[in-house]
Amino acid sequence: MRQAAVAVILRPGGEGMELLLIQRASFEGDRWSGHMAFPGGKVDQGDRGPMWAAVREVREELGLALNLDTEHLGSLNRVLTLSPRSARPMWVEPHVFLLERDEVALEPGGEVASALWVPWGELMSGRSSSWRRVKGVPVRLGHYRCRGQQVWGLTFQMIEDLRERLAHRSGVGVHQRGRWRKRL
Repeated sequence: MRQAAVAVILRPGGEGMELLLIQRASFEGDRWSGHMAFPGGKVDQGDRGPMWAAVREVREELGLALNLDTEHLGSLNRVLTLSPRSARPMWVEPHVFLLERDEVALEPGGEVASALWVPWGELMSGRSSSWRRVKGVPVRLGHYRCRGQQVWGLTFQMIEDLRERLAHRSGVGVHQRGRWRKRL
């Protein structure tokens, strides 16, 4: 089965933790065009694994090198893409990174329309749900509202996994004296 990886990038901010999201560029035929997401993509043969694919994709999509001032905190649960328009599902493995600096230059490439740092509290205050039709059946789906955009689907699932992990680990969700105290 095909594999992909994304980078969930956190950094200290003025009001606590911030999370990096991208808005994907719009391309005809791309089922994720214009969606809010994490930077990432397919694992290539030359990658040493999903984490390294996420690091490579961040560099390609945003011009950001995850290097010595970045700590890999661990991975979240893999999620499976399921779409009626795609005959081949894919596992997506999210890897969480902490940037130790708050000033970061981002240079979005052709796959990314924009990149934004979102305060964790702002994102959490926009948590909601709405009804959608999936194969003709009404289903209640969760999402986050963030700066006029909706974050849903796989990205929503990954953020929920991170939110639950942070809630169950004392000290992880709170930036203390320049360091995050525990790994995921």
